[in-house]
Amino acid sequence: MKEHIRKRKIMAVTLTGSLANFLLLVFKFVAGVLGHSSAMIADAVHSLSDFVTDVIVLLFINISSKPKDEGHDYGHGKYETLATTIIGIVLMCVGAGLFWDGANKVFGFYFGGEQLESPGKIALIAAIISILIKETLYRLTLYVGKKKIARLLSRMPGIIVRMLFLLSGRRWVLEEPSS
Repeated sequence: MKEHIRKRKIMAVTLTGSLANFLLLVFKFVAGVLGHSSAMIADAVHSLSDFVTDVIVLLFINISSKPKDEGHDYGHGKYETLATTIIGIVLMCVGAGLFWDGANKVFGFYFGGEQLESPGKIALIAAIISILIKETLYRLTLYVGKKKIARLLSRMPGIIVRMLFLLSGRRWVLEEPSS
């Protein structure tokens, strides 16, 4: 019975997160295109990877919560490890792709003479909304999972860097391709 409650909680939080991540990916992509912000488009790709990992969690939670049977003497819990591995590979691929795109833009700017467009205010607004939604999702996960405060502290440097990045105004156009 306890496993059923755990599964239900994971499903509820993950479904909420997947819906939010899908809406964020569409919102960030539109804001990135309209605001001429490659950083916001890269953040939309990151939200896409979050959405994909949510789908992986939803698929594997059903498998991993099955009780032991004839072929699985210790149950199906190892599938959680497989899901985590797949999620890690997806995130590595997304990170490599974002790095490649940013490196190409920096190379084009410094060595090819290409100009970078200055992002519009919609990109800043989208970033702030994104931070607020992601923080809310984190708090929901924290509440449901009763996680320790260390996870929040591990996210603070990223939040601080984003805020400083966004508040720096027009100067941030040179840093944008590497994000």
